Amino acid sequence: MLAEVIFIRVYAHLGKKHEALPLCRSAVPKPFLFSLLLLAFHIVEEGSKQLLDRDTMLEFCMILPLLAFRELRRVVGEDNFIRDS
Repeated sequence: MLAEVIFIRVYAHLGKKHEALPLCRSAVPKPFLFSLLLLAFHIVEEGSKQLLDRDTMLEFCMILPLLAFRELRRVVGEDNFIRDS
């Protein structure tokens, strides 16, 4: 993951505007921006791992029909939802 973040940082030119500053002032913002970018990617990666976890997907598949029928009943109306054909 580190290589991808480095590539995106270089491609997005993060920290380029600080290169004209003296070294003591340009050395702080670049690592700080890089750390923020790395943290954001870590959060997205861990979130997607949790989302795609087998137990989470099973719970989602079990709850989806329940919530879908509740919304359908709300939109259609209780009388039309239960009425016999």
